[in-house]
Amino acid sequence: MAIYDETVGGAAIPWDKLADGGFFRLEHTLNVAAAIARHATPAAASEFAIDDILQLIDFPAGCVFLYSIFRTVTPDASASTCSLGEAAGTEFDAAVDLTAAAGTVTVGVVAAGTEDNFHSAANTADLKILTNVLATGEWVWSIVGIYGA
Repeated sequence: MAIYDETVGGAAIPWDKLADGGFFRLEHTLNVAAAIARHATPAAASEFAIDDILQLIDFPAGCVFLYSIFRTVTPDASASTCSLGEAAGTEFDAAVDLTAAAGTVTVGVVAAGTEDNFHSAANTADLKILTNVLATGEWVWSIVGIYGA
């Protein structure tokens, strides 16, 4: 298992301009070919391996998450699935199909007692590869919540 930081360049709202109790949406577009090109280790094999974690979205302390939206732009060709959440295993969505047709949208309501808890520390929202390797595809992941709740 390796961890790859893909948060650089991810679209995030300007936290300093958001009032306490405000809603937010954080979004990241993951293009696998571009991500592989940025990292030397998977580039050798031209793929990310099972259990690899791609950190996609930085979020600050004070977040409460409500739901996750995952949209396929271009599907993966190798029967991969992933989980979306935090590397420690707390998940927004437990088993997302990365081979779903272009335009497929997966909406996951964040379950009570997991990611909907108040986050007292900054962290990253991650994609963890569960089955097969990941060599192709593009997705847009958005997470929606309340800041400063």
